[in-house]
Amino acid sequence: MKQVIFGGRYNLLHSTNTEYNSLVGGWSWSTSETYYYKIVSTDGKIKDLRVKLNDSPGVGK
Repeated sequence: MKQVIFGGRYNLLHSTNTEYNSLVGGWSWSTSETYYYKIVSTDGKIKDLRVKLNDSPGVGK
């Protein structure tokens, strides 16, 4: 079965930090990935991942 997943939240890109957010839902962005670990009850794979940025990524990103 195929499933479309929408997630994330609008945020201005940080010029130096790597930021994390949840794959589903919209929470605040964080520099710690600890808050965004998720348990998924079935196996699967992500394909055709699309990301929309509101600016250019920082140096080295």
